[in-house]
Amino acid sequence: PALLTEVQLGYGLGETVSLRGNYQRISFNGDNGFYRNWSLGAAVDLGERTTFYTDYGWTRNDFGDGNVFDGNLLSAGFSFNFAGDDDKMLFTYSPFF
Repeated sequence: PALLTEVQLGYGLGETVSLRGNYQRISFNGDNGFYRNWSLGAAVDLGERTTFYTDYGWTRNDFGDGNVFDGNLLSAGFSFNFAGDDDKMLFTYSPFF
């Protein structure tokens, strides 16, 4: 019962470091509001299949009933490509909470 729009961008700064940008919006059906997130960050390749990333972002959660939450968020984590370098994914999904 929602529409997800997501755009992710990256720019390499050498062989192992890249800058990241992300925009995500989830519009809920009816009068149930939306969730929006902008973030900027960096990623470091730790090996052929493992990447460490960290992002700082701005978020807005409109609950559709007049209540709106604006805030900042910080995320960090690891991603692991099970298929290796030969299989880069075109699409990804980032959970919004």
